[in-house]
Amino acid sequence: MFLRAVFFLALLAPAAFAQEAPKPSKQVPEVVCDHAPPPPGKHYECAPANSCDCKLVPNGPGQGDEDGAPARPLPEAVSCKRLKVEKFTAPAYPAIANQARIKGTVIVQIIFDAQGAVQQARALRGHPLLVPGTLDALRQWKFRPTGKAGRVEITAIFKLSKTVATKDHVVPQLPCRVTIIGHPRPVAVN
Repeated sequence: MFLRAVFFLALLAPAAFAQEAPKPSKQVPEVVCDHAPPPPGKHYECAPANSCDCKLVPNGPGQGDEDGAPARPLPEAVSCKRLKVEKFTAPAYPAIANQARIKGTVIVQIIFDAQGAVQQARALRGHPLLVPGTLDALRQWKFRPTGKAGRVEITAIFKLSKTVATKDHVVPQLPCRVTIIGHPRPVAVN
């Protein structure tokens, strides 16, 4: 009889001492995305389920940029033939791109003010290793003042030579094209 009581208690004890499992919280984990700021005239549209699933779309009438500012129209496009470059800084061939034998074309849209100073440089196309140095160089350019703001597209062409040299060769075909010819670097012999 004693054994039956112990057996019966052993069967009931887990149910008596069992605690309720904690209920899962209904909080949705915060999703943090690292989107670059949208270019002028565009904004992100994100899927409701996942805020990182976004695509760039043109602003509609009355829509501003992400910060709520109204979209500003781009300055008038200027013909390359009408522009004169007063201060020219050549893009350098990035060493890592040269070593990796990467070549290609970078197209940059430049917006300049009435005094000819570059206000904005934005890559429209180009290899990721070639773009940053090109943007840095073109931001230093200065155009002859035109009396009004404008925009122009600049093409930087990165080519590779087979001849060994200690420095790259730049062929400015101003104002809207520049060719940078990278050379393999001489190997130091010990």
